[in-house]
Amino acid sequence: MKKIIITLLFAMTSVPLLAQLSNSRWKGTLRGDNPQNVIFDFRKDTAVVYTVADSSHVETMIYSVKDMVLTLNKINGISDCDNGTPGKYRIGIEKDAMYLKLLDDPCSDRSSAIDAVKWSKDYELKKIK
Repeated sequence: MKKIIITLLFAMTSVPLLAQLSNSRWKGTLRGDNPQNVIFDFRKDTAVVYTVADSSHVETMIYSVKDMVLTLNKINGISDCDNGTPGKYRIGIEKDAMYLKLLDDPCSDRSSAIDAVKWSKDYELKKIK
């Protein structure tokens, strides 16, 4: 009985989190050699990262959420990440702020850029196609 209750609780927390990410945009600063202000645009099952300054494409990834863990897998973009190498991050959302905490990501380009960045919910910018 305890397993059923725990499973239901995890399912109930994961579905709202996926709904919070889907069709939302988050603004933050990618870390690295050349820090950039970017938008993390979560669509139905893909996430597109583009610069705030000129809307230049940075990365497109497939994403999924399960048990408060965001899994990202590159489709295309400028990082050195392999398309078959997923990264896993614990998600924390408080009001209009999101934090991604590295759990496991063999791609240091991605993990060093997004780990522990404060992402602010973006209500103003237009979606880039």
